[in-house]
Amino acid sequence: MPNLLRIVKDEDLSYNIPKMKNWTLGTVSAKIMDFIWQKEASRIGDVKAGLKERFAYTTIATLVGRLLQRGFLERKHKGQGYIYNSALSKDEFFKHQSQVALNDLFKKNKSAGLIISQFVDNLEKADPQKLKELQKLIQKKLKP
Repeated sequence: MPNLLRIVKDEDLSYNIPKMKNWTLGTVSAKIMDFIWQKEASRIGDVKAGLKERFAYTTIATLVGRLLQRGFLERKHKGQGYIYNSALSKDEFFKHQSQVALNDLFKKNKSAGLIISQFVDNLEKADPQKLKELQKLIQKKLKP
């Protein structure tokens, strides 16, 4: 039986997304990114107003600045301020996160087969149609 597990290498993760050393988002930074992913172009005041929790304008400005420095955001000068956009889509972010998590899981865990088995069992219970889609994907990947 062919080995269905493939360790994701760093070069596999370079699919036209910014190079970032740290892909981890804190709680508030994640909320800021969620807001910007939904609204696309946003000013800091828009982000502050759009969050459920109340934070000082300076707190949001600091976190947006850090997200900009880390490569999560881009900005354009408009009027007297800046408009911030995401440098990558939410799907690109989660694709990268899931690939890194799986890579770490398979590197550090000798029971990867058991983990995959549990995943398949849970998928079968939660969404049998998704399990069929996974089966088709695996069959497609196994074809020479």
